[in-house]
Amino acid sequence: MKGFLRIGDTAFELNDSALYSKALFYLDDEDIDHYIMAINALFKLGLYGDEEVYPEISIYVGKTDFNDVSSMVGMVIEMNDTHISRKKGDVADILGCEAFDKYKTKILEIENGEMHIEVSGQIIKDIDDWPRETEEFYMDVWLTIEYL
Repeated sequence: MKGFLRIGDTAFELNDSALYSKALFYLDDEDIDHYIMAINALFKLGLYGDEEVYPEISIYVGKTDFNDVSSMVGMVIEMNDTHISRKKGDVADILGCEAFDKYKTKILEIENGEMHIEVSGQIIKDIDDWPRETEEFYMDVWLTIEYL
């Protein structure tokens, strides 16, 4: 297993197909000295409550201070604002209506063209409900590095 996602007490195995789960990098057209980064992780079919789901976590990290991906080991990104997270395109898609309340992303290591990433935080179970109900999540994955 190359990774997993745990939401509350429910665990999902990473779909480690390079078609779906990747750490994506591209150079900014206006600043070719710094990578822009995005993370996409799709997980295998599993039960969440009474529903069969394929969870997906997508995080748009955005412009980094790095022009060498190997220098990103140890990088930590924190997001504590639901509105900014949604605006920049972060997605916690479990039942189709979740959003991130907050999260912390850590780049742990890089080996053989893969990046070891850990993400922990809270998702909002239904962004339209009030008061909002959150649930803890934790993701630990090895993603193929792809340069666009």
